[in-house]
Amino acid sequence: MPTGTRVIPALFIAASAVAVIVTGIFERTAILAVAGSCTLGLVLVQGWRQNRSVMARLARMERKAAAERKAAAERRNPDGSSATAVDETVSEIRSDLRRVRQDQLQIAGRPTTWQEQASTMISRLDRIQEQGDAATTQVRALSDSVNALLGRPAELRSFLDRPAPAGAGAHASGGALTLDTLVPGEHTFRTVVLQPGRASVVLVVDELDPHRFDDLGTALATGLAAAEKLQRPLRVVALRLARPRDEVTGHLRTWVTENTASKFQAGDVSVTPGDAVAEEPFDPTDAWIVTSWRTAHALSAACHNETVSPEQVIYLIQDYEPGLLGWGSDHALAVETHRQGFHSLVNTRPLAEALTKQTGTPIDADHIFGPTLDTPRLQDAARAWKPGQGNEVRVLFESRPSQARTMFSLGIAALQRWVGTLEDSSVQPVIYSAGEPHTPVDLGGGHVVEPLGHLSLDNYYDLLSRVDIGLGLMHSPQPGRFALELPMAGIPTVSNTFESFRTAWVDGLYLGAATPSGIATALGETVRRSRTLAAHTPASADVDLGRPLEEALHSILGKRSW
Repeated sequence: MPTGTRVIPALFIAASAVAVIVTGIFERTAILAVAGSCTLGLVLVQGWRQNRSVMARLARMERKAAAERKAAAERRNPDGSSATAVDETVSEIRSDLRRVRQDQLQIAGRPTTWQEQASTMISRLDRIQEQGDAATTQVRALSDSVNALLGRPAELRSFLDRPAPAGAGAHASGGALTLDTLVPGEHTFRTVVLQPGRASVVLVVDELDPHRFDDLGTALATGLAAAEKLQRPLRVVALRLARPRDEVTGHLRTWVTENTASKFQAGDVSVTPGDAVAEEPFDPTDAWIVTSWRTAHALSAACHNETVSPEQVIYLIQDYEPGLLGWGSDHALAVETHRQGFHSLVNTRPLAEALTKQTGTPIDADHIFGPTLDTPRLQDAARAWKPGQGNEVRVLFESRPSQARTMFSLGIAALQRWVGTLEDSSVQPVIYSAGEPHTPVDLGGGHVVEPLGHLSLDNYYDLLSRVDIGLGLMHSPQPGRFALELPMAGIPTVSNTFESFRTAWVDGLYLGAATPSGIATALGETVRRSRTLAAHTPASADVDLGRPLEEALHSILGKRSW
């Protein structure tokens, strides 16, 4: 192989090594660095291929010239005609050789161009590094959620990993679909073994994840309150476990000790995975609590088999879940869970009214509970509030992009429309979002929604003392905590209407139609009101949305012998 040809692969290997080193240095932008190294590699490969093509062409020309010279020497034509033809051919070949050599010289000079491209690419990586710093903050904020998602679909992973059934033919995704794959938990309670022993309160949840126990706060509080009332251990059945059973059990017991004021013994809390239900017996007099439409649908199989009586089941309803699902199988199954004869324990009166309207089944008023709000801390935030600097209007937007009912995109559209109406400098909006992390949102005109992501309770209450306006949307009959807590901290707050179910439950809560223009108009009017406030006055804590959770639960538990 000619020397020039050997040099080109060496340059390619060296450049690839440099790209790998760059990738290691810029750890937080590894993917972008790999993309850069691939681009640089393609440039080198292209040059190498062109050089090989030129060298091959040169070799062919040289062989052809040698053949023509040999033929000319062998011919003995006295008149010289053949020699003339040969000379013309050789002249043409020599001309071709000169062009080939010029091409070769151009190729030989290209490494300088490649070096320039490599230098430019490294400069780009430097700029990418700066952008990566901002992206890293978002990645770190999402890391817990990603870790949780990696362990959630256990039944789907087992479906993908198992071999295809014999004689059934290989399915494109690894085997035939099962009903448990399509409807998680469908077979969990098809077989329930009853064995007399110590009766428990059995709390059924979709998933147990040590990183997300707070998301199950109301469900766990309900289970613990029932266990304490009935003086029974609490057994939590999870359709899915994000981590090994022993690990989840240990974390759950620690959470119970650190996050509840109950005297309930953490050692009386146990965890049963959904796939172990058929192997581990239950007491015939267990009290069951289902916490979502999926868990209610799963347990209904045991009721149909007459293993568990619907009278033994309490259905904790925190939203009208069929309304959160598209029309289809899940929607139909979710609606059917409200017709199983379970005892309904419902979060707020507006939700109970919507359930009655949708299902035709009235809800006992004694079984409706209201939200538990930390009134003293909200009042402290109101007393600590001070106006912003100059013409600043500090807006706090509840952002939960993963929950469709919070209407994140509609809120952004409304904010954009509102800031577009601010033609003078009498209002300088400073807009923050809190709830879930997301990238900053450019509203135009130099206005940006700055995400704060998840906040601890301490940081949340501290923030309320530095907020002038709240925006919390909820496409649901139930109020949501944001629309209640901010007015109770003295913060004028905008929310949306929803049929006849959403009203201004507290002073300082203002409603707009669930459209960008409707919310933007409500924001403008609320800002004008807020500009006249010299202090924040907390709204009355006397909000009649339901009884305390324990009272509503005890009302159900007191109606039969458990």
